[in-house]
Amino acid sequence: MFHSFAPNNSGRIPPSCILRSASSHSSTTNPQKRSPANNLAWLLATHPDPDIREPLAAIEVAEGLRRDGERLGSDQLDTLAAAYAAAGRFPEAGLTASAAAQLARNTGRPELAREIEARLRLYRAQRPFIDTHVRPGL
Repeated sequence: MFHSFAPNNSGRIPPSCILRSASSHSSTTNPQKRSPANNLAWLLATHPDPDIREPLAAIEVAEGLRRDGERLGSDQLDTLAAAYAAAGRFPEAGLTASAAAQLARNTGRPELAREIEARLRLYRAQRPFIDTHVRPGL
């Protein structure tokens, strides 16, 4: 499916346009098609540029990954936790990050579990995670 995006006055594509595109991928059971939606939710939740961060849109995309009763993997739970924290929903962020870290450990991904636990400490301190590895112009 092709989506036409029109930049806004700032020359950027509004997140709401991108969100509509991602929604077509977010409820699929195919993990390869869920990945673009998860990546979008991560960017919307953690981007270093506050003009790009859209916490409510990030939550919508991330929660859409678990529609139809499907269980989320540790990566998707980590993204959902980051989105909750970006929106100031720190108790939910903490619970979700704890579940993500435990799942990562249980599935043989100890490094990811440690990364999630570092973010969990931020959420417990009422601070969102900002991904400084993202290029600001992205």
